[in-house]
Amino acid sequence: MQKILLTIVLLYSIASCGYAADVLQNNADLINQNTNVITSENTDKASVLVLLFDSQSVSYMTEQAYSKLLEQNLENTGAFAVTSYDEAKKAMQDANPKLLPCYDKGCGSKMAKILGINYIITGQITLQSKDLLKLRVALLNVLTNQVESEDTIYFSDLTRDDKLYKLAIDLQRNIVLYGRIIDANSELAVINLGKRQGVSVGDKFVIYDRVNLQNAKALPLEKTWHHRDIGILTINKVDEITSEGSYFQTIDTPKPLQRIRSYLSKRKQADLIASVRRKLDVHLRHIFEIKKEIKVRPVVLIDVGKLNWEKRLASAKSTKAIAQGVAIGLSAVTLGLGVFYRPTLMIPFIIGLAASGYSTYYYFSSASDLDHILDEGRYKHYIDFAPPKVHIPKKKTNQVAVSAGFKF
Repeated sequence: MQKILLTIVLLYSIASCGYAADVLQNNADLINQNTNVITSENTDKASVLVLLFDSQSVSYMTEQAYSKLLEQNLENTGAFAVTSYDEAKKAMQDANPKLLPCYDKGCGSKMAKILGINYIITGQITLQSKDLLKLRVALLNVLTNQVESEDTIYFSDLTRDDKLYKLAIDLQRNIVLYGRIIDANSELAVINLGKRQGVSVGDKFVIYDRVNLQNAKALPLEKTWHHRDIGILTINKVDEITSEGSYFQTIDTPKPLQRIRSYLSKRKQADLIASVRRKLDVHLRHIFEIKKEIKVRPVVLIDVGKLNWEKRLASAKSTKAIAQGVAIGLSAVTLGLGVFYRPTLMIPFIIGLAASGYSTYYYFSSASDLDHILDEGRYKHYIDFAPPKVHIPKKKTNQVAVSAGFKF
């Protein structure tokens, strides 16, 4: 009697939830029209299939009722694209009816792979006492065949809704959270996930493109997806339904409408980011890999003697120019003292004559040194030798005259 009353209460709760009924009806229409279910192909949310809960102490109707209640709570989190067991059953009647009915992860994984669903949720419900139920659920990743999360809750009629919603939130933290880039530039990106989806400052998301690798031997509805990871985004600012972040590491410039994924669970998020970083590092190493090459280049010998000669020539030219300027300046001063000579200017005049004479001597000496350096350059073929110019005057008489001049 108690089991029958409990079943009636649960069915009434489900019937009163108009929104959930509309979702289920819309999904059923989708199956009837397109013979497909909600998968990651047509949504940015994680696709989940909730199997019938197994039990030895409650009725089949109770098992079905609690399965649908968990479906509704998963939908309410906004992070899941839930395919109910009824929807999957309709699709599987044509694809592989031998898998029906399905309670465990063995047949559930096969159904999910055929339908293109990423996760399945299995459960076992037990009547503990007069008004206390125990529900144990497991979240299985179909692609990796790993159990992502296991949880057990105890609830009564009064605590049922709160307990199931908290269970849905816990499952959400251990499942991949998908989203999209709304806007992006070379430094920042805005995504369509925010506080409502559980995102917080400091969270990291993987930016990626998704490519469908269709297997020729696969069933008609079976899809195989490949993720091409582009970079990592660190969240710096979180609003209600959007967030802004900066690039932590990228191999290409992110663009609007590209996809993102991560976990709300910090442990799973850290494992995901570490794995993607290793892939990105390998990609960058391939890009910037240094290739060993042997290049043969002609040997260029430096003439040290010529190099020293050029330094001496430049120094001699500089010395000659300075000496010429000093000599001209001192000669002008001495000439001025001579023009305006007075007995009191005798000593400065004598000093000026001596300095002017020495500077003139130093100028001709530096000029002579420069000529010697030029002669050395001609002798060693550092510069071209200037041949003597021969001048032949015009004939004025019958006599022949030859004149020659040399210039170095």
